[in-house]
Formats: sequence, structure tokens, C-alpha cells
Amino acid sequence: MKRDERIRNRRNRRGWNAYRRWCGEEEPGINPGRLEAYIAHLAVTHVSRPKDMTELLYGLAAALRERDPAGDHLWVERAVRAVWLASPARTTSNGPGRGAASQRRRCRLLVEEWPTPIRAAWAAARGTGGRRLSLRDLAVTNNPAREWSAKTADLREKDMGLYLAFCWSASLPLAVTPEQVEAYLAVKAGKGCSAATLASVAINLATMARALWPDEDWGWLFAHTLELQREARNAPKARRKAERMRSVTELRDLARRLMARAENTGRTRRAAALYQKGLIILMLTHHPVRRRNLHELRLGEAPDDAITGGFIDRLPRGGFSLLWLNTKNDDSRVELLAAGVIEPMERWLGFWRPTLVSEESGDALWLSACPGYIGSPLTPNGLTDCVKGITEEEFGLGLSPHLFRDVAATAIVDHAPELADLIPRLLGHRDPRSCEPYIQQASTVAAARSLEEVIGRRVEDGLTAHERNGRAALFGRLERRR
Repeated sequence: MKRDERIRNRRNRRGWNAYRRWCGEEEPGINPGRLEAYIAHLAVTHVSRPKDMTELLYGLAAALRERDPAGDHLWVERAVRAVWLASPARTTSNGPGRGAASQRRRCRLLVEEWPTPIRAAWAAARGTGGRRLSLRDLAVTNNPAREWSAKTADLREKDMGLYLAFCWSASLPLAVTPEQVEAYLAVKAGKGCSAATLASVAINLATMARALWPDEDWGWLFAHTLELQREARNAPKARRKAERMRSVTELRDLARRLMARAENTGRTRRAAALYQKGLIILMLTHHPVRRRNLHELRLGEAPDDAITGGFIDRLPRGGFSLLWLNTKNDDSRVELLAAGVIEPMERWLGFWRPTLVSEESGDALWLSACPGYIGSPLTPNGLTDCVKGITEEEFGLGLSPHLFRDVAATAIVDHAPELADLIPRLLGHRDPRSCEPYIQQASTVAAARSLEEVIGRRVEDGLTAHERNGRAALFGRLERRR
């Protein structure tokens, strides 16, 4: 299938290519009838993976916008949003552990809902629709928006969409003026946004305004942004990260104590929930992935047509493989489950997890133990509550799952500084400069010394021949899926 060079975002390209394969045409058209038939097709083929279905549809809608920035695709986005609202992947319950799903979505105006002059200015700012710039393009205009990636352009569209939605709800003109920006930031501050967040909102809005109307003077907005950034630097830190940090040794000892306490309690749901908390903490000390990636782990091998999600699969000769198809930077990640987690994971799958399993469990690795939701897949906020609650009970200040990434990276800097270049690989970062914040905070945090396993298992030369073959086979399956 010939690649469409106008589509640069990987998720959007997947959505467009899936639609092309379904149509069986090189340049398929789209209309309400055809989109309805395609949605019905996905509802059958992805009945057990509603999240993958909505990812494909959102990718298709965004790809249409990349291919034709000036086209009217509002009806497609509305149809996709309707599918998402009705999808089982969007949990609407307000019960225990379901807090993430009960949060209200921030309302924004889609690009197709912007006033015609602003839409025209945005189309002119992007110009080439995201394709690679030629020398002629650079000679015609120096608008920075032409060099933005598709992902950056999507983020700036959301920023402007949120601002325009505020203006529309307040019956204000859809324009960027000092009074309206001040009112917008005041509303943000009233909702509890920190000074750093307000500065980020202001700089994003200023960047988008300069791209839309490059001939106007936006010095006042950038000056206001600098004031907010100075306030943010002088403001006290809302979250005392250094005080909450603990060493890898302390956290692993806590995990083992929790699992031992569950074993001594007997086979009850309460004990299963306690064992799960210990296993989650232990896994985070060995695999400091982001909360979303840890939460979405499912049992078994990834289906050939899966595009999102994480999978933990048992290897023929023992151990487990971990596969994440879509991390934060749109990359895939494959690794072997750390040796220190294999035995507890076997125990969880063979003994404790069946204690919580219900009809709603499916193939989710982590399960809820809350009354009324026993056996349902644990939500992201439920996972945070598990980790933060038990660590706060033990240490006085709770650790969020994301803080385990700081713990692992800071430990490497403190006790193996010559291996600091492994931090981006450990955390899934692309930019090597991502280790700089951990170097700055390492002098104030006592980290663990037992990091040989954390570091060694990510060094290719340290794997056995069998492990290297298994890793190569996993990467091969991943490449074929792409």
C-alpha cells in the first residue's frame, strides 16, 4: 500500500490505512453512509477491543484533517465522538476506584467550529498541511507553524479550542485580547491551576496567536507570559517530591511485606487486594513505566491487528514478556519481566487473581476489590489509590506510580553515574537530556544500591542466548504487525 506523505502522525496513518484496506481502494472517498458501514464493521471485528476501535476512528478523523486542512470534516469528528461516548471503553460509573472516568471532559471548540476567518488563518499558517518544507516554502513565509509536527499542531489546536470555548460560553468575542486572556487565566486559577500551569497555558496561547496572526504585535502576551514564569519560579512547590522519595530497597521491602502479610491472612478478597498492591509496587521498582502503560496490561499475546494496549505473555521456557504497543512518545516497547517479579507474578495469576475474577474481569491483569466492583478491571485512578494509599500509610507521604520513575532514575545517578545514559532507555524517553532533572535532585535523595538487576536486564550483552532469541522473536512479531 502506497504511503500517503501528507499524513505524518503515526496514529493518524494507522487509522487511514485501516480505512483504505477496508475500502479496497487506493484513494477512497468518505461520506456518512460509508463511515456508518465502516463503524459497523469495526464494531464486529473489534468487539473485545473497544479502545482499539476508537483509536482507529480518531486516527481516521485526524488523518482527514491532515490530508485536507481546509476541508469540512466536522461531521466525521462528531460521529467519532458519538461512538466514543457510547463505547464500553469509556466508563461512566462514579463508584469506588472509578474517579478518572467520572471527571468531566474539558469542552473545546473543534477546528471546524472555529469562525471562518480563524480557520482560514490557521490553514494559511500551516500551509503545506504538515508535509516536508521545500526551499520555495521557506522563501515564501517563515511562519513557525509550518515546521510544527502533526502532534504539536494538534496540541496547539486544543489550546486555542479551549480558549475559544471559554470566550463562547462567556458571550465574549472570539478574539485574543488582553482583557479576555486575563479573564481566561483567572478562571483557570480559580479551578486550582498552579502558577506554572498558568504560564504554560499563556505561552501556548501566545505561540498559537502569533502563528495565526503573524502581522500583529503579541509582545504584550509574551511579556505577560514572562511575568507568570517568574511567579512560577518564585512560588513554593505544591508537591514536595524530595520529601516523598524513597529508595528502591525500601519500596521492595514494603512490597515483600505486603505480599507476605497476604499469604499469612488466608485466601480472602481483602488478602488478594493486599497481595496485588505489593505486586504493583514490586513491579514498578523493576519496570518504572507510566501509569497508563501499567494499567492497560492484559493477559496473553497481542492480537495481530492490535494497535494499542499492553500485554504480558508467558514464555515457553519460563518467565514473561512485556509488550506495549503505544507508549507516550508513540513508540512500542518490548522487554522481559524482571527475574525478581516472575515468582510473585506466577503466584498472582495462579492463586490470588482467581479470588477476584468475575464476569467483568476479561483479560485485565489488575482487578478491583471495591464492593460493587469486585473483579472489574482496575482503573488508572484506582491503581494510583492502591499505590498512594499504602505508601502513605507506611511512610507518611504517599508515592504516586509516576514517582517510581524518579526513584529509579535518581538511584542510577546516585550509585552508578557512569550508567546515566541508560535513563532515557529505562524511562522510554527519546531525548538524552531527560536525565538532567534527576542529576539535579540526586544529591538530596538517598537511593538504593541494589540496582544491578534494574540496569543489567536492559543491557543486551547481559542476556542469555535463550533470552536474546525470545526478545528477537517478540520484536519480529511487532515488526510484522506494523
